[in-house]
Amino acid sequence: MKWFLSLLVLILAQSALAGKLEFKNGDILAGEIKSMDADNLVWLSESLGEITVPKSAIDNLESSELVKIDGHEEPCALVGMDGPKVLFSCSGGATGDTPLLTINKVEPYEDFLMGSSTYTGKISMTGFQDRGNKIEDTWVLDAYNVYRRGDYRHGGILQFDSKEKDPDPKQERGLAEYQFDWFFAERWFWTNTLAYSFDDAKSIESKTRAGTGLGYQFWENDITALSLRMGASWVDEYFITPEVPEPDFEGQDKRAAWTAGLNYRYKFDFGGEFFHISNYSVSNENNENWQFDADTGFLMPIFGGIFGEIKHEYDYDNQPQQDTKSLDTRITVGVGYQW
Repeated sequence: MKWFLSLLVLILAQSALAGKLEFKNGDILAGEIKSMDADNLVWLSESLGEITVPKSAIDNLESSELVKIDGHEEPCALVGMDGPKVLFSCSGGATGDTPLLTINKVEPYEDFLMGSSTYTGKISMTGFQDRGNKIEDTWVLDAYNVYRRGDYRHGGILQFDSKEKDPDPKQERGLAEYQFDWFFAERWFWTNTLAYSFDDAKSIESKTRAGTGLGYQFWENDITALSLRMGASWVDEYFITPEVPEPDFEGQDKRAAWTAGLNYRYKFDFGGEFFHISNYSVSNENNENWQFDADTGFLMPIFGGIFGEIKHEYDYDNQPQQDTKSLDTRITVGVGYQW
């Protein structure tokens, strides 16, 4: 009942009051907030209609529009600013403040209830086939997608490589990974990962990984995003037995590990996008047992959702399996589709 009365008060306030946006140059615009991301505020002005305002230009902000703020399940109203901090009041009596420049996402609460969501992703394929003096087939599939609704974000990665060069045996590599993030507070999220992979070139028959930890979203919008993750994981690896195994060869490695990851992207004005994704893992029992991998690249839109991509892959294992090397690198050039 208390929650209902608080919500009713906020709704009545919304219908009776108009919001106010004050700029650092002294200008004032009446209206209401429509949305906010890491860089900009979208304001519905009574006189100018919908406008986009850089957050760095705002001196004060008041709005009776009920909005959804990351980390808060209940509807909230932005009631003003105290210096660089935005003050908010939520149904149920909750109040608080957060620096304007650190707010990652604000949307109308009605859109949140109606299931406002975003879905983005990309898929690319590269490969070649040789016949004649050289017989070789190489195929690379790379897919990545993210689904975001409210405080929850789901991500998936699918990779598959196949290389066959006569007279050598075929080598394949694959990865399927699911990631779930819950934004329990502004910019902070609880992250969970479940992955399965294999790699013939590294003599890894199968690798299962499950992890959990904390993440921090420094910023996220259509132009750029940066996040950092840290946590712990459980890894179970099975290795391909060499033809002549060494005396200390072990076919399985079960371990707990500490992990860290970085995800960054930036879209330039001309449409090209730079990206970098890296992950580090070290066994909590043996500091010499660590791995680091990174994908760094650039993609350029061609037409519609079709893009061209060049990517550098870096994969380092400090304790490789028998008859394999620590470092693998590869540069791929391909075409894909993004949405």
